[in-house]
Amino acid sequence: MDEGIIKWIFYGIIFLVYYFIKNKAKKNQPNQDSVPDYQEPTRTTTAGKPVSFEDLLREIQLAKEPKSPEPRPELRPAYETPSYPKYEDYDDEIEEEGKQPVEQTSYDYRKQDNIYDVYEKAKQAAFQHPSLEETMKVEDTVVRYGQFKEYQQQEEPSLASLIAKDFEDRDKVRRAFIMSEILTRKY
Repeated sequence: MDEGIIKWIFYGIIFLVYYFIKNKAKKNQPNQDSVPDYQEPTRTTTAGKPVSFEDLLREIQLAKEPKSPEPRPELRPAYETPSYPKYEDYDDEIEEEGKQPVEQTSYDYRKQDNIYDVYEKAKQAAFQHPSLEETMKVEDTVVRYGQFKEYQQQEEPSLASLIAKDFEDRDKVRRAFIMSEILTRKY
């Protein structure tokens, strides 16, 4: 037979053995459907641990409490009253607010701030200083031509232009052909 078929038959046999062992283990377990009246039925996994959040919370709370001989039932209030934020009356402070000084609406910043005075003084002082044209002499200017030539990039000829120059000379082409025949072997 083909090896692939044998492999799949082997996998099938392993699956059937596993399935029968699993069913046999389920039949040997006690029936968990019958729950006494005083307990709530809980969903459990195969490991037997509670699944829902309430069950987990109850288990944690019981672990924290000291052990008592009989379990205590949970007591819940029938109706929980909603909590509202505390009411604050802001109208009580009206008299105090009225006594505070009112902001001036007729504020003229040109008259009360000294910003414009400083600006005007600086503008007048600018006319008293000599200008650049008055202080500069042409003879003092340093003129150096070509001082940045060494920073310019040199243009290098491309590879294609170098090869084209080599093909212009017939002797170089002959030598190149002979060298290629020598270096490349056909057999």
